[in-house]
Amino acid sequence: MSDDGPSLDELQEGSTFGDRDDPEASNPYDSVEEDDPDDDSIREDLIDRIGDKVSGPENRSIGCRDPMFAAYLDHLSEDDERMAEVASTLAGELGKEAPDDPQKADVIRMLLRLGLRAGDSEEYERLVDARGEQAKRSM
Repeated sequence: MSDDGPSLDELQEGSTFGDRDDPEASNPYDSVEEDDPDDDSIREDLIDRIGDKVSGPENRSIGCRDPMFAAYLDHLSEDDERMAEVASTLAGELGKEAPDDPQKADVIRMLLRLGLRAGDSEEYERLVDARGEQAKRSM
């Protein structure tokens, strides 16, 4: 083996990554994940807060003050069949079963979950993980 050629590091630096569909694809050699110490504290905070909500005396209902969505939810609450259809569709998107008698709060919860999952899947997964861990700890 000769030392005249470029090193492996030099070859990696000079390589391009991506493809015709995504020329900006990231360099796989740079994808070394480091543990963020804040992740553990965020996770523990979420676990504690979820536990407080699940077991606490606090009102756990959820409401909507946005005029457009509040009107829509009022409309749904007066039409049990449509409420059930909407709840079933939302639950299906979440991979869950719809509640037997869906209420406004059920629809809001599912909309929040879907919105967070679509908008920031990492935060959604963090929350789901914290809820699962809280449930395990409370057993």
